[in-house]
Amino acid sequence: MNRASCSSPRFARRGLREGQTPILECYDRHDRLTVVSALSVSPQRRCLGQLFDILDQNLTAEDFDLFVTRLLCNIRGPVTLFSDRLGTHRSAVRSLQARYGPRLKVEWLPP
Repeated sequence: MNRASCSSPRFARRGLREGQTPILECYDRHDRLTVVSALSVSPQRRCLGQLFDILDQNLTAEDFDLFVTRLLCNIRGPVTLFSDRLGTHRSAVRSLQARYGPRLKVEWLPP
């Protein structure tokens, strides 16, 4: 077995010499969509519903607040909100809890 067959195939294909650092090109895409969604469960009819909103920018606290406000307008009774601990979600939840009180219960997902 010669020395060339022991080299990493990834680097051998790129034609790098031993000791050269590979340069990997990458980019940050800005054409993503953000989707925020909710599942509703009807206790009487035992059916599921899905509400969602599609944004062409990153989700802000105001966007999250608006989505949950629309959700609460469409669903009667108490609502349990499961959310991660993202900063925009936490700040929006604080203002929503102050506005809707005991109607909105929040369960935080583990970190």
